[in-house]
Amino acid sequence: RRTEIYREANKIAEAISRHTNAKGKSEELGDILQVSKNALLDLFDNSFGGFGSSPKFPNESHLLLLLESWKRSKDEDVRNALTLTLDQMYQGGIYDQVAGGFHRYAVDNEWQIPHFEKMLYNQAQLGMVYLQAYQLTGNDFFARVAQKTCNYVLREMQTEQGGYYSATDADSEGEEGTFFTWSQSELEKCLSPAQAELAMSLFGVSPEGNFEGVNILYLSRPLSVSAREYGPDFYRDLDAVLMRLYQVREQREHPLRDDKMIVSWCAQMAKTLVWASQTLPFAEAASWLTSAESAVQRMLEVNLQASGELKRICLHG
Repeated sequence: RRTEIYREANKIAEAISRHTNAKGKSEELGDILQVSKNALLDLFDNSFGGFGSSPKFPNESHLLLLLESWKRSKDEDVRNALTLTLDQMYQGGIYDQVAGGFHRYAVDNEWQIPHFEKMLYNQAQLGMVYLQAYQLTGNDFFARVAQKTCNYVLREMQTEQGGYYSATDADSEGEEGTFFTWSQSELEKCLSPAQAELAMSLFGVSPEGNFEGVNILYLSRPLSVSAREYGPDFYRDLDAVLMRLYQVREQREHPLRDDKMIVSWCAQMAKTLVWASQTLPFAEAASWLTSAESAVQRMLEVNLQASGELKRICLHG
């Protein structure tokens, strides 16, 4: 079938030629930020925020681009997309309501049911997203999320020598999410009656649960609404509930931790912590800066070679 082979070969050669010639033509790029912003808004979920459908990832680079666009243009459509997304994420189960920090992605459109793995790069990038959003809006809830995320990293992902572990697994005790979920009876047992009432009201807790018979804690409405109804002691009482739940949760079998230190992720986290130490009005700011300095020093000591080559990963030194 030599004739067919030649005919097909000529078609392929012509297609390659057309493609090559088209790529060779220079054109005006235009306003890349404007084009990118429009493309992202086309993908935006107007009901629950984020981009596309389930499984729904935070897509931090998209959010950072929209933040940059908003800083320059003051476009209300961009502002609304950002604030809806950030509100829905911190109210959802993708955000660890007890200890702070974010899970890797949600399996549903509403950010309620996470894949329970936690990655360092999510904490670094989402910490930066919420920091910048706080700077642009003055929204105290965005500041609170950034604060809790930074504190989570120092408490759970920081190595003794400086630097940060790369991830924690989704599973413990042979099941996904066991470490992070609660039954209503567990909450009633470990909290005082008043605390249990507050927790069940805030976090949408029910006897049947929202995930395989247990509850993934999420905010059933914005904290600002609950605070207005509850009174001036709301945040004090809420933090007492969260501290008690954290203490109880710490007694459980922890998910497996990935101990390797990835330079690019650690550098991102250090940058976020430095930014947070200079931006957020919280007492922990000095510890965030110290942690970032220790991480950079660790990378210089372990990953930077005498030749000047930078090794991208280290494990146990």
